Amino acid sequence: MNRKITCLFLLVLLSIYPLPAQEKISPRLDDELTIAQKTGTTVRALVVLQDQFNLTALEQQLSISKSNFQERAFRVITGLQDHAQQTQAEVLGYLQSKNSQEVAEWQNFWIMNAIALEARPEVILELSQNSEVALLESDTGIELIQPVDRQPAPSVRNNSSEPGLRVINAHRLWNIGITGEGVIVMNMDTGVDGLHPALAARWRGNDPNVPGLGCLV
Repeated sequence: MNRKITCLFLLVLLSIYPLPAQEKISPRLDDELTIAQKTGTTVRALVVLQDQFNLTALEQQLSISKSNFQERAFRVITGLQDHAQQTQAEVLGYLQSKNSQEVAEWQNFWIMNAIALEARPEVILELSQNSEVALLESDTGIELIQPVDRQPAPSVRNNSSEPGLRVINAHRLWNIGITGEGVIVMNMDTGVDGLHPALAARWRGNDPNVPGLGCLV
């Protein structure tokens, strides 16, 4: 199931405000529901739950306890996962009670407390009546941006840097000893191959002591 990841961040802001049932459904999803009711088809939607994990409170606790980065990562990840597991039970139970014609598929998330599904319009309308649900939004497919040009990449000598790094003057930092060695960096994307030879030895997600990393979305 394709997910419009950027939509999830926008929904975080919207989900903090309780809405009446008829206002929980976004205008775009409402239009799709109208069409699906006429054609007898299913609709893809994102179900954002009302009860979102309180990261602000956790951050205050971590600051008071002067937690290191590893402890912070563990507390945030396990906190989000536990909260989603506890608060999604009612909605997931409802979805599991439906047959495959009513709910074709669903997938739950924990970074944001939400569930993506493909279902008949009546299921989505029933979900809008659930007090646990804050917002229902259309789960549209990702539209890929076409490249402006296609040509072979310029040849790069072994142990040399990519041209773009020199354009931003990164080599000047290297010359004064700032190389980034030992710094932990994060990738936020649709996925990373943690077993790739270029990453495997240094990919923190392969560390069994670090929960959840490498499969955040």
